[in-house]
Amino acid sequence: MNILVISPVLPYPPVDGDRLRIYNFLKYLSKWNKIYLLSFIYKSEEKNVDYLNKICSLIKIVYIDKNHILFNALKSIFSSIPINIGAYTSQEMKNKVDEILKQEKIDLIYAYRIRCAPYAANKNIPAVIDIVDSMALVNKRRDEFENDLFRKLYIKIDYTRLLNYEKNLYKFFRKIFVNSEDDEKFLNTQNMEVIANGVAGKIYTKHKNKIWTIGFFGNIEYGPNYDGIIFFYKNIWKKISEFDKNIRLVIAGDQKNKLKDIIKDKSIEIKGYIEDIDKEISKWDISLVPVRYGAGRQNKILKSWACGIPVVATKFAAMGVYGKNEYNLLIADKEEEFINAIYQIKNNKRLKEKIIKGGFLTVKKYFNWEKNLKKLKEIIRKVK
Repeated sequence: MNILVISPVLPYPPVDGDRLRIYNFLKYLSKWNKIYLLSFIYKSEEKNVDYLNKICSLIKIVYIDKNHILFNALKSIFSSIPINIGAYTSQEMKNKVDEILKQEKIDLIYAYRIRCAPYAANKNIPAVIDIVDSMALVNKRRDEFENDLFRKLYIKIDYTRLLNYEKNLYKFFRKIFVNSEDDEKFLNTQNMEVIANGVAGKIYTKHKNKIWTIGFFGNIEYGPNYDGIIFFYKNIWKKISEFDKNIRLVIAGDQKNKLKDIIKDKSIEIKGYIEDIDKEISKWDISLVPVRYGAGRQNKILKSWACGIPVVATKFAAMGVYGKNEYNLLIADKEEEFINAIYQIKNNKRLKEKIIKGGFLTVKKYFNWEKNLKKLKEIIRKVK
């Protein structure tokens, strides 16, 4: 089968949730199908395109930048389409889709993320879409934690548009894929299938840290990550670091500069992009996931489990990954709960080993790439 994949992100390197999912999907599907990839990319990502030649028969790119996205987002305010989708409006992308369909014998169009829905719909070729998470659900949950009036207005405007758009995707796509049952239940629409992410992690030899280390990783530009780590820093970390000088916090991931003007604390190390995130996580004593809103599943938890590191997470973050308090992680939402959870793991070796084991078992049962991708393969094969 010849599959045209339309993506808003370049699938390589697979270092964040967005790229991790599509890269693994394409790598797996390329064993039995020819993949034609059409992707938006930033100029700085050009160096990564060639890495995808092993799994793609054809790669076409459309350059995009933040000014383009912002300009189109502002224009979308005065239209009826979701701002999240309008921000990625591109005549060049539309033209390249039509060009590929004209030149190649495409059997299926695979749109990744809701932003690419307009480029795949109404093409007289069977199409599926992987929205991953419901953006309407993200906005609904975000509204509770947003204090900025302009952003709250944006959330309310786009929530209604997104919900209507997502609920009507079934009219244009034979299948709609999401990452979690939570999103499926929220949208409750036709043609929907849950394909969970998988996870793999390397176990490195653990050396005892001179200073006890708590770690957080993720793209800080993503709203729920930024909100979570700022919440933890302002409300919890300042209290911990006042009475315990033998502890430090490591924050790893893209967009580190967004934090440097806010967080000025010698007990915190802010790192940028980490090429081997498994090795970095394996240095930590605890993996912290203070994410308070969003949708889908928290890859941070899955990756930490796979690396054998105990997790402290909010109830929300634990919900999407079958997290159970004192089985595979410790749950904390309030300030005192975070502090208690951190020192429970620090002082109770038996509990620490128990939740590490529980994490391994959860990954093995629910988040095996091979098992989950077989489901994707069978669904794709049956799409007519």
